[in-house]
Amino acid sequence: MRLVIHGGLHKTASSSFQLLCRENRDRLRACGISFPRYRWWRQHSRAAWLLQQRQDGQLTKFLRTIRRDAAGAGSVLISGEDFENCLVDLDAARRFETMARDAGFQDISWCFVHRDPFDYLLSVYAEMAKHRTVLNLEHIASAVLSYGYFCVASPKYNFVFVFDAGDRIASFRERVNPATSLLRFDAFVSDLPGMPLLRQISDSPSALAGIARLAAPIQENRRFDDRTVEVLY
Repeated sequence: MRLVIHGGLHKTASSSFQLLCRENRDRLRACGISFPRYRWWRQHSRAAWLLQQRQDGQLTKFLRTIRRDAAGAGSVLISGEDFENCLVDLDAARRFETMARDAGFQDISWCFVHRDPFDYLLSVYAEMAKHRTVLNLEHIASAVLSYGYFCVASPKYNFVFVFDAGDRIASFRERVNPATSLLRFDAFVSDLPGMPLLRQISDSPSALAGIARLAAPIQENRRFDDRTVEVLY
């Protein structure tokens, strides 16, 4: 069975894509794609949290459960933008793949989405105002120019926000998994969020037309206006 990991990046319509998948689980299953339910999770970033915390027992339980529950499907799709960290922490990505193979997934692939760096910077800055963090745009820009990414520690997770995704993907393919794709944000949302990825992994791409007809336009996790962002900071 194939495991497909949609790892963000952040602020690339990941929440909208996850909502689309939750609302269309049965239709996706008819196309050979299992978008797994697990406990109370609305999406699968908590698996990335467990990976960072080295909670290997809990993470293995998650992987074995979604593998078992997907019996009969061709692919299991998990989506969590906090897997963006894996573009920098290659050791974590390799550990995750090892646990996934031990859980019964023979074929593993990754998909990331990137957007214009300046738009991404402003979006992340606005988003992190919701997460009890304190950021300075000048400091962020300096880190990005020096390293290609910047880090933020929050009460729940130590985030890595990647701006040189194209270069990182080349290294990721070489050192972790060659079956890794990078989509442009405008392509990812050109239809319904994530449809290019769903078409890529579906056993019956034509059956996805039912999702496009029945699902309403979606925009989850809307960005705060500039005034609200600055008030929060």
